[in-house]
Amino acid sequence: MTTPWPRYAEAAKKEGFYLIVLWDKERKNNNALNKVYPFADELYMIDFKDVERMEALVELIHRSEPLDYIYHLGKDEHMEMAYKIAQKYNMNLNPLDAISNMNDKFKMRKHLKKKNISSIQYELANMGNIEEKVKNFKFPFIVKPTNLSGSKGVLLCEKQEDLNNWKEYLLNYDYEGDYLIEEYLVGKEVSVETLSFQGKHFIVGITDKIKTPPPIFVELGHVFPSCIDDKLKTEITMLVLDVLESFNYQFGPVHTEVIITEHGPKIVELQPRLAGDRIPILIEYSTGCSVENTIFKMLEGDSPQITKNEGISRIHYFQWKPGKVKEIKGIEKILEFSSVKQVEINIQQNDWIATLLDSTTRPGYVIVSGSSYEELESEIKKIEDTVEILYYPI
Repeated sequence: MTTPWPRYAEAAKKEGFYLIVLWDKERKNNNALNKVYPFADELYMIDFKDVERMEALVELIHRSEPLDYIYHLGKDEHMEMAYKIAQKYNMNLNPLDAISNMNDKFKMRKHLKKKNISSIQYELANMGNIEEKVKNFKFPFIVKPTNLSGSKGVLLCEKQEDLNNWKEYLLNYDYEGDYLIEEYLVGKEVSVETLSFQGKHFIVGITDKIKTPPPIFVELGHVFPSCIDDKLKTEITMLVLDVLESFNYQFGPVHTEVIITEHGPKIVELQPRLAGDRIPILIEYSTGCSVENTIFKMLEGDSPQITKNEGISRIHYFQWKPGKVKEIKGIEKILEFSSVKQVEINIQQNDWIATLLDSTTRPGYVIVSGSSYEELESEIKKIEDTVEILYYPI
């Protein structure tokens, strides 16, 4: 597996797999590496930008003892590369073109337009021609990189000045690819979590998203299962099943983001992987089912068993004002709340809380579970009232 999330590595070992991990050396200081290391039977640190060296390493490993699978369960940016290597050894669990079309936001739009599914106005651009391309759009519109995840570089442009600011905003990322201009979809946003097995698609559930107001779209929380009505759930489910079928997707998880517009649900984007932001943990708290373990059971030939919801779970990302932290109070108290399942704080005394730009600049989160949406809303308010950040004077 290439740069797997820790829960994937743990699930692989629980299901009895011999696990070889290839880890991107650019992420050698990443916290996740320390969590993955105990589960890896072999671990290799390598530069993921050096594709030839990656291929040579896989060849060496495969020659020593033939591999059964080469499967990417990590960052979107490396997915297509891993699938190209897997194709060389006829070990792909999905067609390479399906992964390429799903993982690239422009290719995805082009595919959906060709299939006449959830088509919207869009256009591909680069920094050299974006000023000319946006003339085909009415304000407001969305601009975003075609190959970045975690809300990086996504902005709502309501006037020309916003586009200029967006170019400055992009300097925060080392990105040299293309960009997508899209019409602005207005409505409630949800995500649909699915598992595919032997070309059949199973709905795990629908998740409500809580995001910052425009112009950026950083996710501040998720609730599983969604509170939308059954009619909408059916409509969204049918749309997603049509989309997966159109891509000829065969195996594994897909995370599909949908906005419920006044003209019906529209696809925002989809990734051939599990949801991020710990949504699989919400699913497990709400249903008792580990989606990660289910994936490895599927590799062993077992059809996925989708369990019914037993409760409601929510992740809440803290949104504290920027500044240098003098002290954090109240964390020990919230750990005593019966509703609280997990807490993670990414900053400590003397750290700086950064301005919120994307998912990487969120200072921490809490996960709560309960029996109603109203109960969880009340618990989040209690938590926010309990935690206090003291800052050094500027």
